Order: sequence, then structure tokens, then C-alpha cells
Amino acid sequence: MLSCFVRPYKSISFYVCVTVIITSKYYFYAYAKCTVEKKVLLINILLLIHVLIITSVIHYKFNTGRQMKESNKLSYSEGTKPLPDDAPDWAVKASERLKARRDEGYVSYFSPPDGVKRVLLHSCCAPCSGAMVEEMCSYGNDHLELVVFFYNPNIHPKKEYLIRKEENKRFCRKLNIEFVDCDYEPKTWYSRMKGMEFDPERGRRCTECFDMRMERTALYAHENG
Repeated sequence: MLSCFVRPYKSISFYVCVTVIITSKYYFYAYAKCTVEKKVLLINILLLIHVLIITSVIHYKFNTGRQMKESNKLSYSEGTKPLPDDAPDWAVKASERLKARRDEGYVSYFSPPDGVKRVLLHSCCAPCSGAMVEEMCSYGNDHLELVVFFYNPNIHPKKEYLIRKEENKRFCRKLNIEFVDCDYEPKTWYSRMKGMEFDPERGRRCTECFDMRMERTALYAHENG
């Protein structure tokens, strides 16, 4: 989450200018006391340094751009796609459980509390809430009206936010569940997290972030019964 606040400079001109500023002081000091042959050598060394820096930055930006294009293909599979060969054991077991539940028509052994017929479930993404949704949708003969509420202004960048939201919507359509799409309010989130930009993960900022999203979820539940 810290990357939301600290945006590194990635322009080639920025790196070149910084290099020139750092080296110019020492370069001109040495240049003034050198013979013609040494001056030529210093100029060539400085040009070589700049060429190496520019080449490195171009290579970095090219690889970053390629990775971003590949990330555009990102999608969530709900455990339906084959896992890679190097997947950890817990991921393999979780995938096997999901497949078994679908193949066997799993029915939950649990039931909602007495008198509870409607549930508003806050969701940050389909994989996180998917197991809970499936569990509540498989409460046997007990009818439970489930609504998924999506309010997550903390998700960054917006591309990731849209991926999670669209997958959530698709998952809900598949199970015939109502989906509430709240506004994306990153400015509101930034304002509320002001002063906690450099707090560690699982610290005070995380608590405030949870509170912010749960407050909006509770407000919607109150206003819509």
C-alpha cells in the first residue's frame, strides 16, 4: 500500500540530469587542471557513463512495459483453471476442495442464526469472498437472501480495482446474487489515511481502512433494511 503514496521517478531525462549534476562538479574541477589529451579522455568517460545510464533505463522501461501488457491479461479463475507445477501445497488442497464441492453439489452443515433471512456481505474480491458466498448459498432448505457489497477505495491502481469488481460481478451473476457497486473514492481514502502514509502493514492504517469500509457497509445496511 505504500506504493500508493510514493511514486518513483522513471523518466530518462530525470536520471540523466541527476547524473550530470552529481558529476559536473568533479568533472569541471578535474577538467581545468588536465592536459588536452586527458580532457578528451574525461569527455569520453562522461559520455560513456551517460550512454550506460540511458541504456539501463531504456531496458528497465521496456521490461516494465512488457510486464504491464502481460498483467492486462490478469483474471481470477475461482480455482477452475489448472494450477502451475510449482504451486504451494495449500493452494493445491484449496483448489481440490473447490472442485470437489462443485462436482458433488456440496450442501453446508451449518444454518444461519434464528431469524436471519438477509445478509449484506462486504467483498474486496471474488476469490476472498467466494468461499463465504458459496457456503451461505448452500444452506440446504433454509432460504437466505444474500447481497454482495463492493466498496473498496483502498485498492490501487484503478486497473486492479476494476479487475476485482468485474470478477465479483461475474461471480454474483453466476450464482444469481444481487451485487451493489459502490463508488470508487480514492481521494476520500487518501484524505482519511492522511498522516499514516508510512505506517507498516497490519498497523493503524489497516485498522482505519477496515473501519472506513465497514462503516459504509453498515450505513447501506441501515438505509436499505
